[in-house]
Amino acid sequence: MSNIELAERFLTLVDASPDRLAIIKIPDDGDIDAIEDKFRRAYDLAKRERPDLAVKLLPPLELAGHRVSTGTALLAVIHEHRWVGGTCVNGCRDTKPAA
Repeated sequence: MSNIELAERFLTLVDASPDRLAIIKIPDDGDIDAIEDKFRRAYDLAKRERPDLAVKLLPPLELAGHRVSTGTALLAVIHEHRWVGGTCVNGCRDTKPAA
């Protein structure tokens, strides 16, 4: 998948979600540094179109010492903020200084 296709996938997934949130499981089958780089480049492309887009790459979830996302190297959490008074009203806890 090209960087442009991945950026388009980010936006399509976010658009389909009522809280503007999507999570992509990144399989544990490749070079993590290369995968992170690809996601970073795709994010840069998507962010040009949607300035309030955020992408966080997180380790797989663990509960009680057991990996929940077996076979997953990373989780890409994609979210589009909508700021009102410095608070995102799309359901996340992020804040920014009010304009």
